[in-house]
Amino acid sequence: MTKRFLWILVMVSWCNVGFAKPSILECVDLEPTDNTTRLEYYSLDLDKKIYKYMGSITTAKQCELGNCEEITKANRNLPLIYDEPNYLSIGIDDQDQHTFNKSDLSLTWASYYWSEIGSTNTFKQVNTIFYYQCRKTNKLPY
Repeated sequence: MTKRFLWILVMVSWCNVGFAKPSILECVDLEPTDNTTRLEYYSLDLDKKIYKYMGSITTAKQCELGNCEEITKANRNLPLIYDEPNYLSIGIDDQDQHTFNKSDLSLTWASYYWSEIGSTNTFKQVNTIFYYQCRKTNKLPY
């Protein structure tokens, strides 16, 4: 009986080696708009090279009536752009790029959208940059 238990214990320990869980990051927007707090969630599996934008939660700072929280679930795969010693960048290069600083877990999210100039059916590209501070968490809040 003792040998069987020891064998099971060894097998369970061996099976868990090399199966690291993805890192879940909760990132707070450092420059929120409209008197809100915005949290973005990412799942980064560095071993399997699977990177996902999981969604967001936007909450009104002052709430007097009803539910003042909006949850957006995404579970969107983001391709790897580059993985350097100091930075990890995922998304679409120069279009929807999420760059994480590996040492302090800050995040810069650069993207753009097209805006019509007047009502001329002519559009211009508008670049946006958002800054976040991230922390590791054990699970998604939703």
